[in-house]
Amino acid sequence: RAAFTAMNSERKHLHHACGRARSIHTEGRRLSPGTFYCDGTTGPVIVFVHGGGWVLGSIDTHDDLMRRVACASHCAVLGIDYSLAPEHPFSPPLYDVLNSIRFVADAASVQITFAAASRLQEIPQAPILRLELSSRSECEAAALFFGCYALGFESDSYRRFGDGSCGISITLMRRFGARYLGKAPSLLAVPRHADLAGLSPLHLCAGGLDPLLDDTPHLSEGLAHAGVPYRLDFHPGVGHGFFRMASEPPAATAAINAAAKFLGLEMARRWLAEVPNKIG
Repeated sequence: RAAFTAMNSERKHLHHACGRARSIHTEGRRLSPGTFYCDGTTGPVIVFVHGGGWVLGSIDTHDDLMRRVACASHCAVLGIDYSLAPEHPFSPPLYDVLNSIRFVADAASVQITFAAASRLQEIPQAPILRLELSSRSECEAAALFFGCYALGFESDSYRRFGDGSCGISITLMRRFGARYLGKAPSLLAVPRHADLAGLSPLHLCAGGLDPLLDDTPHLSEGLAHAGVPYRLDFHPGVGHGFFRMASEPPAATAAINAAAKFLGLEMARRWLAEVPNKIG
């Protein structure tokens, strides 16, 4: 963890100084530490869940990415330091995210969306695919970047790109998955097995050389079957976590901007749909 943090914290403030950061504190309520990033505007809030294979990562390691999302979306971004495995296997990390989103929903009358991004490993995608979070009240849209939506690690993309040459291996994924699930595997941690009906619109993003690649189109098939609106962006020639490569590809900026635009349009569409009720 120390090495991962040191390597990624070097990118702090690297790209965008426009995002002003401040810590949040609560009294009388269990809530994971968090930081707000804002480009000076007020309005909707994007709740950001960092990557790191459920075991690594923090607000500091993804500081630059959250600032970029804030600048691209013109929204406030709340980054969460959720509990990490193996000290906290599933499901405490899930409920850390849920509690943070509910705190924002209760504290301010604002629109809330969700973004989840990964560096070298997969991320805890289960929250956005549970009824408690994405469906029906708190979150109006979500952007999921190169996610892990199944835990079998046996897809064709794992066989093609999972030898470690593309930045992540099947062995590493299995190790992280075992630490995250602990001794009590749960279907709640496997979004492909979840009830997807009624979810808010989703933006999906995948890299063409990512061992996790096949998880994203498989999830999109389930979304289509359930009638959930979604957008899927495919970026050829880049691997897992391409947002944060040392030599950043143009696809990174394009992907961040596309996700920010998607979230903004969905929030605007929802707001316009509610205008007649507010006037009436």
